[in-house]
Amino acid sequence: MKQALPYFERAYFYNPDNSDHWLYLGLAQFLSGRREDAYHLWRKRMSHHLEEDFAYRFLGAELYRQGLFEESVRFLQNGVGKFPQDAEGWILLGKVYSNLGLEKEARDCWRRVLDFDPVNKEARECLSKRVKD
Repeated sequence: MKQALPYFERAYFYNPDNSDHWLYLGLAQFLSGRREDAYHLWRKRMSHHLEEDFAYRFLGAELYRQGLFEESVRFLQNGVGKFPQDAEGWILLGKVYSNLGLEKEARDCWRRVLDFDPVNKEARECLSKRVKD
Protein backbone atom coordinates (compact mmCIF):
# COMPACT_ATOMS: atom_id res chain seq x y z
CA MET A 1 0.00 0.00 0.00
CA LYS A 2 2.91 2.37 0.67
CA GLN A 3 3.89 2.12 -3.01
CA ALA A 4 0.37 3.23 -3.91
CA LEU A 5 0.81 6.71 -2.44
CA PRO A 6 1.82 8.39 -5.75
CA TYR A 7 -1.10 6.72 -7.54
CA PHE A 8 -3.67 7.93 -5.01
CA GLU A 9 -2.11 11.39 -4.89
CA ARG A 10 -2.55 11.66 -8.67
CA ALA A 11 -6.11 10.34 -8.49
CA TYR A 12 -6.90 12.87 -5.78
CA PHE A 13 -5.30 15.68 -7.80
CA TYR A 14 -7.36 14.90 -10.92
CA ASN A 15 -10.62 14.31 -9.06
CA PRO A 16 -10.50 15.98 -5.63
CA ASP A 17 -14.27 15.72 -5.18
CA ASN A 18 -14.30 11.92 -5.21
CA SER A 19 -14.61 11.08 -1.54
CA ASP A 20 -13.42 7.51 -2.09
CA HIS A 21 -10.05 8.96 -3.09
CA TRP A 22 -9.91 10.67 0.31
CA LEU A 23 -10.26 7.29 1.98
CA TYR A 24 -7.61 5.47 -0.04
CA LEU A 25 -5.17 8.36 -0.19
CA GLY A 26 -5.50 8.71 3.57
CA LEU A 27 -4.68 5.04 4.02
CA ALA A 28 -1.61 5.31 1.79
CA GLN A 29 -0.51 8.43 3.69
CA PHE A 30 -1.03 6.72 7.03
CA LEU A 31 1.07 3.72 6.02
CA SER A 32 3.77 6.07 4.71
CA GLY A 33 4.05 7.80 8.07
CA ARG A 34 1.99 10.87 7.17
CA ARG A 35 -0.60 10.26 9.85
CA GLU A 36 -1.82 13.83 10.33
CA ASP A 37 -2.47 14.16 6.59
CA ALA A 38 -4.32 10.85 6.69
CA TYR A 39 -6.48 11.84 9.64
CA HIS A 40 -7.37 15.10 7.90
CA LEU A 41 -8.62 13.27 4.80
CA TRP A 42 -10.48 10.65 6.83
CA ARG A 43 -12.24 13.30 8.91
CA LYS A 44 -13.16 15.08 5.68
CA ARG A 45 -14.52 11.83 4.18
CA MET A 46 -16.51 10.94 7.26
CA SER A 47 -17.97 14.42 7.64
CA HIS A 48 -19.37 14.15 4.10
CA HIS A 49 -20.84 10.68 4.69
CA LEU A 50 -22.27 10.85 8.19
CA GLU A 51 -24.79 8.08 7.55
CA GLU A 52 -22.26 5.59 6.21
CA ASP A 53 -20.47 2.98 8.32
CA PHE A 54 -18.31 1.70 5.46
CA ALA A 55 -15.41 4.10 6.03
CA TYR A 56 -14.96 3.18 9.68
CA ARG A 57 -15.14 -0.53 8.97
CA PHE A 58 -12.87 -0.27 5.91
CA LEU A 59 -10.20 1.64 7.81
CA GLY A 60 -10.49 -0.61 10.85
CA ALA A 61 -10.14 -3.71 8.67
CA GLU A 62 -7.23 -2.34 6.69
CA LEU A 63 -5.31 -1.26 9.79
CA TYR A 64 -6.07 -4.68 11.31
CA ARG A 65 -4.58 -6.38 8.22
CA GLN A 66 -1.49 -4.21 8.60
CA GLY A 67 -1.10 -5.37 12.22
CA LEU A 68 -1.90 -1.91 13.60
CA PHE A 69 -4.37 -3.22 16.16
CA GLU A 70 -4.56 -0.19 18.46
CA GLU A 71 -5.30 2.12 15.52
CA SER A 72 -7.84 -0.37 14.22
CA VAL A 73 -9.60 -0.42 17.58
CA ARG A 74 -9.85 3.35 17.53
CA PHE A 75 -11.66 3.44 14.19
CA LEU A 76 -13.87 0.46 14.92
CA GLN A 77 -14.92 1.80 18.33
CA ASN A 78 -15.81 5.09 16.72
CA GLY A 79 -17.75 3.31 14.00
CA VAL A 80 -19.81 1.05 16.26
CA GLY A 81 -20.41 4.02 18.54
CA LYS A 82 -22.04 5.85 15.64
CA PHE A 83 -23.59 2.74 14.08
CA PRO A 84 -24.46 0.39 16.97
CA GLN A 85 -26.32 -2.03 14.67
CA ASP A 86 -23.21 -2.63 12.50
CA ALA A 87 -22.72 -6.37 12.98
CA GLU A 88 -19.62 -6.50 10.76
CA GLY A 89 -18.02 -3.67 12.73
CA TRP A 90 -18.68 -5.38 16.08
CA ILE A 91 -17.40 -8.73 14.82
CA LEU A 92 -14.21 -7.19 13.48
CA LEU A 93 -13.69 -5.20 16.68
CA GLY A 94 -14.01 -8.46 18.60
CA LYS A 95 -11.38 -10.09 16.40
CA VAL A 96 -9.00 -7.18 16.94
CA TYR A 97 -9.54 -7.38 20.70
CA SER A 98 -8.90 -11.12 20.54
CA ASN A 99 -5.60 -10.51 18.76
CA LEU A 100 -4.67 -8.05 21.49
CA GLY A 101 -5.39 -10.73 24.09
CA LEU A 102 -8.50 -8.95 25.34
CA GLU A 103 -10.81 -11.95 25.28
CA LYS A 104 -13.48 -10.50 27.56
CA GLU A 105 -13.83 -7.42 25.36
CA ALA A 106 -13.86 -9.61 22.25
CA ARG A 107 -16.65 -11.79 23.59
CA ASP A 108 -18.61 -8.71 24.66
CA CYS A 109 -18.49 -7.46 21.06
CA TRP A 110 -19.74 -10.75 19.65
CA ARG A 111 -22.50 -10.96 22.27
CA ARG A 112 -23.53 -7.43 21.36
CA VAL A 113 -24.15 -8.60 17.78
CA LEU A 114 -26.37 -11.39 19.03
CA ASP A 115 -28.43 -8.87 21.02
CA PHE A 116 -29.72 -7.33 17.78
CA ASP A 117 -29.07 -10.22 15.36
CA PRO A 118 -29.61 -13.47 17.30
CA VAL A 119 -29.00 -15.71 14.28
CA ASN A 120 -25.71 -14.12 13.19
CA LYS A 121 -23.60 -17.14 12.27
CA GLU A 122 -20.21 -15.42 12.43
CA ALA A 123 -20.81 -13.96 15.89
CA ARG A 124 -21.90 -17.39 17.13
CA GLU A 125 -18.80 -19.03 15.64
CA CYS A 126 -16.54 -16.41 17.20
CA LEU A 127 -18.08 -17.02 20.60
CA SER A 128 -17.75 -20.77 20.28
CA LYS A 129 -13.98 -20.64 19.76
CA ARG A 130 -11.08 -18.30 20.18
CA VAL A 131 -10.70 -16.39 16.97
CA LYS A 132 -7.21 -15.48 15.81
CA ASP A 133 -7.07 -14.39 12.17
